[in-house]
Amino acid sequence: MTNITKQDIASIGIKLLAIYAAIQAINLLPIWMMTFSYAFGLTSSNDTSFPLSYKLAVIFLPLLMLLIPILLWIFSDKIAQFAAKSRNSNLAISANLQDLQGVLFCAVGLFIFIITVPELIVMVYAYIHAHMTTLLTQPAQIDTPKVVTLSLKAILSLLLIFTAKNLSKLLYKLRYAGHKK
Repeated sequence: MTNITKQDIASIGIKLLAIYAAIQAINLLPIWMMTFSYAFGLTSSNDTSFPLSYKLAVIFLPLLMLLIPILLWIFSDKIAQFAAKSRNSNLAISANLQDLQGVLFCAVGLFIFIITVPELIVMVYAYIHAHMTTLLTQPAQIDTPKVVTLSLKAILSLLLIFTAKNLSKLLYKLRYAGHKK
């Protein structure tokens, strides 16, 4: 039996995240199919021709949503190397708690990012769909509070991903500040 490393744990977590992202993308397939059929005139009530940019968005946004989990799965080991980056990432899990906490912060950041990006894509998709269904006579409105919220979530996730090790060190120092070793 081989020992489990921090990188192995991170890789497993990323693969679980890929499965979750795939399920989320699959849940949106009916909406995408309805929008696709409307944009390309496959419904009987559609007498409008939409610009090429809308048709491309109708094709590529769902493909991107389906591509994210596939890429996560394929590159899980490389992402895990990044998440578990330290001199001891290939040692057995007996590594210190601070390093493991950094890996977990990075995993949480990836989770938030993977949840936020599809929401942003769906928001763009909904904006395009609303713009198409109003027959381009009136501009579709953007939900500004939602954009701000999703942007803050994306920023938080990127901070967690790229500063996980430093954040873990800071929390460790704050926790044990004033204690004698």
